[in-house]
Amino acid sequence: MNETQVRSDLGQLSDELARMKDRAYRSPDEAYAALIATQTRLNYAFRKLGDAPTSYQMLVAEFPKVIESVIGMFIERARAVAAEFSAEQFSVQVSGFPPSVSLSMTWANEDRHTWLKK
Repeated sequence: MNETQVRSDLGQLSDELARMKDRAYRSPDEAYAALIATQTRLNYAFRKLGDAPTSYQMLVAEFPKVIESVIGMFIERARAVAAEFSAEQFSVQVSGFPPSVSLSMTWANEDRHTWLKK
């Protein structure tokens, strides 16, 4: 894995998260599935970052800013979905370096069934 590929993967994820901002979801399940798919690709890209033979400059100067930006966008999207569909609980955990992102969202059954009827 080279530096160019890592940059490309993180750039694509950033673009994908930006597109999610304008997307209308039919249900909380659809929105949650989109977030989990993005989380999976995000964690994979971060894991590749850890495997990549990166230069010191790239690792300490560039990638922390990129990682912070992409994780921030992911949290923003998750927060918007939680608000839009009235999630009962919502959390995003980030740990380690390269980081690992974990999303958790739950709805009360009556709220979820309301969305399914629409």
